[in-house]
Amino acid sequence: MIHLIDNIKIPDTMGKILQYIDTNTESFLDSYERAYEVAYMLYNLSPAVLHAYFGDDGYEVDYTPELFYDDIPFELIPFSYNGYDGLNYSWVNLAPELNNDDYMCVSFAPGENGAQWLGNNTAQALTNILKAQLKDRKITNPNRLSKKEKKQWDNLVEVIGIDVDNNLKIESGGRINSTIKPIIPENYKYVQTMDGIGVLAQKRFFKNEDLSLAELLVSESYLDIAKKYLLSNHAASALIVLKNARQKNGNSIELMQLYKTAYEQLGRENHAKRLEIWLNKTVRI
Repeated sequence: MIHLIDNIKIPDTMGKILQYIDTNTESFLDSYERAYEVAYMLYNLSPAVLHAYFGDDGYEVDYTPELFYDDIPFELIPFSYNGYDGLNYSWVNLAPELNNDDYMCVSFAPGENGAQWLGNNTAQALTNILKAQLKDRKITNPNRLSKKEKKQWDNLVEVIGIDVDNNLKIESGGRINSTIKPIIPENYKYVQTMDGIGVLAQKRFFKNEDLSLAELLVSESYLDIAKKYLLSNHAASALIVLKNARQKNGNSIELMQLYKTAYEQLGRENHAKRLEIWLNKTVRI
């Protein structure tokens, strides 16, 4: 099953959730209604995920509402939305060329302090979303849920296949004060960035510098440094600079053009596509 926008294989755990929804709801309902009926404790599942399984509902739907927000990282593929202030729960497609079967997951709230770790895979992320539902209801024990919600909780835990971690500290809305720590394949390198996502790429795309970025910025601008890296085919280093510049200084036409060039040099057409959709959502800059 392939995601409708990003052309990735939807992880098996999410496939099981969709099968559970299909089995336990009436087929005449819209996919959103079907998901809400038996899986609303996972918040609002993405139309791009639902329609990959059920087909479209016969009317136009925005598959990328997260791309209305100025600071959304283009590596994110939301699988669920909280429905409040753009908060979403997303797969992190750090390096599309790896063709992963599953992904690290984050929550992302526009305008706040970047992406925050939600799970090392889809199953862990979904169980942490369930735990967030307890936090939202100001309870700690699922046995205090209503009878209807407890039944849904039990069904979802069974489908997901792992239990909820009661020791994990989680805030309302599924926010966890932690950053992702991806597995780094051989010949790859990972560098964290201010958006909480970072850059994972083959080592050849990173420039080995004697000076830190902070030291380089004494005499050069973010954009000048990024241009230099792109000219030397060190797109990963350029992307690190551009991500941090975006977080500190906001968006500009020149910055986003360089962003797109960096993605293209890395062969990441899906990220460049998301950037283009983002640009076309509204007048940005």
